[in-house]
Amino acid sequence: PICSDAWATSNILSNAIDQIPFDLIIAGRQAIDGDTAQVGPQVAEFLNIPQATYVEEVLDVHDNKLRVKKAYETESLIQDIDLPCLITTLSETVTPRYMNAYDIFSVDKKTINVVTYDDLTLEEGTTGLKGSPTKVKRTFVRPITKEPEVISPASPEEAARAIIRKLNENGGSLHERQ
Repeated sequence: PICSDAWATSNILSNAIDQIPFDLIIAGRQAIDGDTAQVGPQVAEFLNIPQATYVEEVLDVHDNKLRVKKAYETESLIQDIDLPCLITTLSETVTPRYMNAYDIFSVDKKTINVVTYDDLTLEEGTTGLKGSPTKVKRTFVRPITKEPEVISPASPEEAARAIIRKLNENGGSLHERQ
């Protein structure tokens, strides 16, 4: 099989997308194979369009702008972004719906546009392994060497002291503030 890293994949996708008119590209946050979350943002860079990542909700479309709510671990951010643009979405952004029966029965009448390498305008050597700057020498799963120690502090202050103590035991050099 021919494999491409995130850079080469983004190059291929952006080249194909650039051949069709668009206002908005919606991509997932990341794939499960490499987990890098780089393809969507790199496609936007190849196409030279603005991007918003970690989109939880599209709030409004107005005057060639898209207003989105971006979700981070502990906070949210509202961002206005010019169209055309690319957004990467979180899995919670959209709830899939079932197809209606007519669409299921008429699927064999639908046309699927197939884009091949010959349809693209890519330079030789910019796809597959030759076009992938990432070189993986080896992968492994790190073995669990011991059971985790569970601490049950009575207060946040005790928790902080316990964490500092554990970090120092393992080679850290943190000091408690008085």
